[in-house]
Amino acid sequence: MRYLLLLSLLLVGTYSLHEKCKIIDETLVCTGILESENNETGHETIKSAVYQNSSIAITEPFIARHPNTESFSFFGVESIDVDAFKNSPKLQQIFIQDLNGSLPNRILENTNVTSFDITHCQFHNISQPFLISDSLKYLRMLENEISYIGSNTFSGLPNLLEIHMQHNKLEELPEGLFVNNNKLNNINFLNNNLSKVPDSLFKNLENDFLLTLHKNNFDCDEEDTKKLIRVLREKKAEVVGGCTKPRDLSFDDIQV
Repeated sequence: MRYLLLLSLLLVGTYSLHEKCKIIDETLVCTGILESENNETGHETIKSAVYQNSSIAITEPFIARHPNTESFSFFGVESIDVDAFKNSPKLQQIFIQDLNGSLPNRILENTNVTSFDITHCQFHNISQPFLISDSLKYLRMLENEISYIGSNTFSGLPNLLEIHMQHNKLEELPEGLFVNNNKLNNINFLNNNLSKVPDSLFKNLENDFLLTLHKNNFDCDEEDTKKLIRVLREKKAEVVGGCTKPRDLSFDDIQV
């Protein structure tokens, strides 16, 4: 939906070197590298802001110029200060694509942000709490080249409802990954390289959660796979996915 919104907004307005920002239906759309604060106007009226190919540094003074903004989308970010969003009580959603620097894990602490998307950022390895927030409910980390996550990756997100990590390079998930996330009801690891998932991973979750494991590397004949399936059935989980070895077979069709 964000991409469709951005496309429709770009089709409405045209941009020149001297007119890089427009406000359309309470949405601020900026393209290109902003040379000064004067390129933006009317911050008090906008509900959402889209910065495309801006290569900006996200700082607290920059965000403070948008006091009523509920949603930010950034396409091209040089850096993010840890306190950038601390004085934005109305902010609910953040989308970031192509972050060149690191992501401070406390950027959402003491904010009201409920949805955080980050993509094309090439984090590779995550060995500490990724984010710390009591308000975050929806976390999407798609296409970030992630090959390793530690057991404490999500430990700072106690109210998380959904985790989406599609199209990464994970080969395994550590024990205790969801120990502080007992409210989870939607977990998505579509299109990774997983061949094993600990059957204890989901023991503290409520029943009837959705788990997507499609397009991974599970072996139908492995005992670990069968143990996982038994636990998921006991949890009455809805599972999307199956084995690729020795043949393609849905988890629902495997005899355990």
